[in-house]
Amino acid sequence: MKNKMSVIILFIIVSSSCINEDAMICSKLSVDPKYEHFNTLIWSEGDLFVFGTDEEKNDFRTKRSVVYKRSNVSGTKLRILDVELNGENVITTKGEKYIYLVNESFTERLSFKNIYSSLYRFNPNDYSINKITDFGGYLVRDLLFEDDLKGYAFVRLSNNARDYGLLFTDDGGTSWDTLMLKRPVEKVFQTNDKLYFTSFKINNFRNWIYSINKKDRSIDSLQVSFNISGIHVEKNVYWLLGKENDLTILKRYDRESVQDVHIFGENSGLFPKRLYKYGNLIAVLLSTVDKYMLGGLGGTKEELYLSFDAGITWKRHELNDALYINPLSFDRDKKFAAYIGNGKVILCDLTK
Repeated sequence: MKNKMSVIILFIIVSSSCINEDAMICSKLSVDPKYEHFNTLIWSEGDLFVFGTDEEKNDFRTKRSVVYKRSNVSGTKLRILDVELNGENVITTKGEKYIYLVNESFTERLSFKNIYSSLYRFNPNDYSINKITDFGGYLVRDLLFEDDLKGYAFVRLSNNARDYGLLFTDDGGTSWDTLMLKRPVEKVFQTNDKLYFTSFKINNFRNWIYSINKKDRSIDSLQVSFNISGIHVEKNVYWLLGKENDLTILKRYDRESVQDVHIFGENSGLFPKRLYKYGNLIAVLLSTVDKYMLGGLGGTKEELYLSFDAGITWKRHELNDALYINPLSFDRDKKFAAYIGNGKVILCDLTK
């Protein structure tokens, strides 16, 4: 069943003028060595874990994954743990107790036809790690766990960019069932009863949202009128970040209406990158090209917009020290952390 929402009533909640600039209370953590490539930041009981790959090993066959930790008590430096895995860390996600990782290895150098994916389970308490299963030649797009038994993996089954499937597990990842999707998978999100992913049909214009019922595995779809970059779903309400008519905009979809929650700036030079929502906190990460950076050569400037009242008022935080922001992570509505390049992780308190 397809629900097309291209002609719909529009309500404006706020305009782009309701922006205040304020400084978050942040500290910096150092990471050594600086040549690590970081893929994921994950919070676990107040501790911050950083997962990455040793970039010094240029041969794809000999890449190794590494794990750093920052205790929730104090410290200005991330401590490397005695954990190493073969391959490059590409996906990391949190279950109920454990953290799950997908690593890709190559049997031949620079040969993407020989990718081999494996799933590992990491215990954040004692740092033990166990290999759970092999996905083989599947390219894992994203991985989600409800708890430490029920999980879902969106995977590309072949070299065909539209040949995607959804894998289900009820035993912690040891065995999996497959649901064929036959369409590209982009952004992924889950609620208690459904899985969601954005997709496209023409020219990478991500204007389709598919929902999958976890119980009966039925698939429904929704088409919107703009290019989606971020998605959050709660209580049958879609919060969507994207581009419309060259403007970066956050929209709220429900069964009866579409609301423009906020337009970020009034020019086409802003690029939406990340949407996060927890309760009344909404965080939007954007980037813009600054032609005056790097001595006039130009560069990308990162901006973080925060709303603590579900989109009514906003604060803009210019992250001037960031060469880039990737990866980043939120600890509910309490903390924000991001790798900002040059061996530094920024850690910000959202409650002050």
